[in-house]
Amino acid sequence: MKGALLLCALLLLAAETEGSSINGKGRCLCPGPGSNFVRRSLVKSVHFYSEGPGCEKNEVIAVIKKGGEKICLDCNSNKVKKLVLSMKKRSSRGANKKSKGKKSA
Repeated sequence: MKGALLLCALLLLAAETEGSSINGKGRCLCPGPGSNFVRRSLVKSVHFYSEGPGCEKNEVIAVIKKGGEKICLDCNSNKVKKLVLSMKKRSSRGANKKSKGKKSA
């Protein structure tokens, strides 16, 4: 009888802790809040990752032109927000130029 109670208690404990992360941070790409500024002329691209089951925070990662180094950016920083908007505008202008330059047959 005591063995059955112990087994039930262990099963309940295992079911309770199954989905939780060991360190509480999940699988975030950025270990900390990130930098609050990076020079736009050095940035090749910016990637935005929304919070989800793997990480409970939004993340912004800039890829540097020379070397492809990836830098985590603080998505709450006003300078980072401006950089992301600027990069979005630049990429949409590039897409418009490509579509205008194509001739239809």
